[in-house]
Amino acid sequence: MPSPAFSLRPAVGSQRLRVAIYHPAVYLMGGAERVLAQLVRRSRHRFTILTNHFEPARTFPELSDCEVVELPWVSVERTLVPTIEAIATLLAQRLPLADHDALMVSAESVGELVTLLHGRLPPCFAYCHTPLRVAFDDVVREHDFRRSASPLERAGVRMFRLVDRVAWRRFDRVFCNSRETERRLLQYGLVRPAHIEVLHPGVDLAELRLDDGEPQRYFLLPGRIAEAKNLELGVEAFLRLRHEGRLPEGFRLVIAGMVDVKSQPYHRRLRGLIAGCPDVEIVVDPDDATLHALYQRAWAVLCCSINEDWGLTVIEGMGFGKPVIAVGQGGPAESVLHERTGLLVPPRVEGFEAAMARLAVDPGLQRRLGRAARPRAGEYDWDRFVARIDDYVEALVRRRQTGGG
Repeated sequence: MPSPAFSLRPAVGSQRLRVAIYHPAVYLMGGAERVLAQLVRRSRHRFTILTNHFEPARTFPELSDCEVVELPWVSVERTLVPTIEAIATLLAQRLPLADHDALMVSAESVGELVTLLHGRLPPCFAYCHTPLRVAFDDVVREHDFRRSASPLERAGVRMFRLVDRVAWRRFDRVFCNSRETERRLLQYGLVRPAHIEVLHPGVDLAELRLDDGEPQRYFLLPGRIAEAKNLELGVEAFLRLRHEGRLPEGFRLVIAGMVDVKSQPYHRRLRGLIAGCPDVEIVVDPDDATLHALYQRAWAVLCCSINEDWGLTVIEGMGFGKPVIAVGQGGPAESVLHERTGLLVPPRVEGFEAAMARLAVDPGLQRRLGRAARPRAGEYDWDRFVARIDDYVEALVRRRQTGGG
C-alpha cells in the first residue's frame, strides 16, 4: 500500500497531474532556474517547487507566481562548513509530498541527496544539470585542485562519490542537459545506461526577436558573473587585442549577468581587471528585456566556461542570430558547429584573441555564421523539451499504478 507520505490518483489518462520539483536553492536567473521556469510555464501538469532557499526577487518571475514550498533554510555559500551543513539538512529532511503524483529532483550539485535517507517516495526521476563538478568533472577538478586542495578536501571528494552513487540509483530515470553531463554520470557509475536520457534545454525562437539594423561593435559575454564562468579569459583576450591595436575602432566588450552574494569578491576582482578601460562595460543583474536587447545588437557572443555543462547562453546567442566564440569543450562542443555557427577554441587567451580578431575584421564571416546560428538554435526547442517531461511523468505514474515498478 502507498505510504501516507504521498498518494496516487486513480487514473492518469489526460488528467492534470501534480508534480513536486525539488531544487535546493532558487535564487538566481541561471540556466537551472530557466529550465524550471519554462517547465512550470509550459507544462500541461501542475508543479509545486520545493526548495531550501528561495529569493523571489532575484529569480524569474514565473517561479514567484507558482506554488513554492520553503523548506528548512540552507546557505548558498560553497565554503566547507556551509556545504557540510547544507548536505546534513538535505539528508535529514522529509519532503512534503502528500497529494503529489510524482517527484522530480532538479540536480546541479547535491540535490539528489534529498532522496538518500528518505522513506518511500512517489514515482521519482531527476533532471541533471550536472553532478557535483569537483567530484565528477575531471577537467574542472584538475583546474581547481591545481590551485589548492588540502588532503581533507581530496578525502571529502572521495567519500562524497561513494555516498552520491547510492542516491542516484533511487531514480527511475535521469534526464541530462547534454551528452557531456551524461558522460560524467556514466563514467563514475552514478546511473545505469538503461536509465539515462539526454534532453537538451533550449529556446523559443518566436520570443527571440531579431534586430533589423546592423550589429553594433561589441562582443557580449552573458551569464552569471561568477568564478566558475571564467569570464577573465574573455576579458584578458579583449584587453590584449585592444592594447595591440588589433581591433577595428569602436569595438567594446559588454559583460552582462547576475552577481549573487558569494560571487561579490569575484565581481570586485573583475572590476579591478578592467579598471581604467572604458571599452569594457559590466551590466549587473539585467532583466530579460535588457539582456535580449544586448543580444540583438551584439556583434558576437562569447562563452568562456571551462568544460561547460550545456550553456544556455550559447543557444540564446545563436537564437538571436549571433556567431558564438566558445571553449571547445562540454556542451558548446555539442551545440556550436565549428566554422558554421561559431568558432570553438582552446581554453586559452591566445585562442580567444585569434577568434575575436578574426570575427571583428570580417563582417562577411560574422553574417554567414550568424545566419546559420539561428536555425541551429531552433533545434533545441522548449516545447519539445517540456512535452518529453510531461509524457514521461504520465508514463511513470501509469506504470506505478499498474504495478510496473
